[in-house]
Amino acid sequence: DIARFDLWARRVVVDAAVGDSAGILGDVAVLEWIRDRIAHGLDDVTRTRLDVQILELRNNANDEDAKAAAVTARALRKILAGL
Repeated sequence: DIARFDLWARRVVVDAAVGDSAGILGDVAVLEWIRDRIAHGLDDVTRTRLDVQILELRNNANDEDAKAAAVTARALRKILAGL
């Protein structure tokens, strides 16, 4: 599931590059669902960092800010890279 989460975070970057706001919203929804699947296996600090970035990404998507969404998605990927 962590690899799947990373894949969907990369999709956010791709959708942001083409300005697909609807795609970003869908990607965020999937990331939220996957987060629920992996949260139990994360330590408290990592889970909190992940949750903060997902909330930020949700806000970026709701604001239709593709550039910020791409930045946030990259930050999510960095959190996962440390696992």
